Amino acid sequence: MLKALARIEKKGYNFRVPPALEAIDTFMIGSQFTFEPKTFIPGARIYYTLNGRNPVDTDWEYASPLTFNIPLGEKRELRTTVITSSGRRSISTRAVMYNREPLTAVR
Repeated sequence: MLKALARIEKKGYNFRVPPALEAIDTFMIGSQFTFEPKTFIPGARIYYTLNGRNPVDTDWEYASPLTFNIPLGEKRELRTTVITSSGRRSISTRAVMYNREPLTAVR
């Protein structure tokens, strides 16, 4: 797949750029989260934000696993976008991380 996408990219054909995370829109509950976004296109870069807006090429560039420790009662929103060397973009992925008290049991 890597070589095929690289050839398609080089020839300038239209194609869907695969997103950096498997889940496009997800909500997770916990106190610590680690993400390892991936791209299948040689030379493509992954950018991310934590403020809820879609990333562009001037935002943080992914370089190593991202680990987040979320304080109790708080949320963080990670968004990622893959941008190829020719400027093609994937859809943005969204992961909302929420650390909250467990719900009380109901009888």
